[in-house]
Amino acid sequence: MREMRGRIGVLFRGGTDGARVAAYVRGAAEAGFELKAILPERDGDPLLQAALCYRLLQLDYDAAVVHPEDATNLAGRIRGALSHRPVFDVGPGTQPGLLSDVPGYHPVPVTPGTDLEEEVRTVVNALSAAGL
Repeated sequence: MREMRGRIGVLFRGGTDGARVAAYVRGAAEAGFELKAILPERDGDPLLQAALCYRLLQLDYDAAVVHPEDATNLAGRIRGALSHRPVFDVGPGTQPGLLSDVPGYHPVPVTPGTDLEEEVRTVVNALSAAGL
């Protein structure tokens, strides 16, 4: 059995992100991470996702991985979290510059249409590069 490298919380976009969740669960397990998937009940609800992000950042994970609904909806939650652990912002992500001064913030550029397995490898490589 592979040694556990850390616990990560992953915030997805919504109910239709099931294939992405499955790819992350497989990829995280293969890389030795314990993963907690957080999937909002509704797609396209940036306020719901922001509330879930705030809660995620208060929980005891070694890192958080987020997939923002839009370029601004998670910025305030990440900035205002009580404890800053590494946050990996995947995809087109949050608007450049909104969080560049936040300690532990890591944009992980992934272009739309990227194969899900490649996306997961990119995120796992970013986690590893950050020391997880």
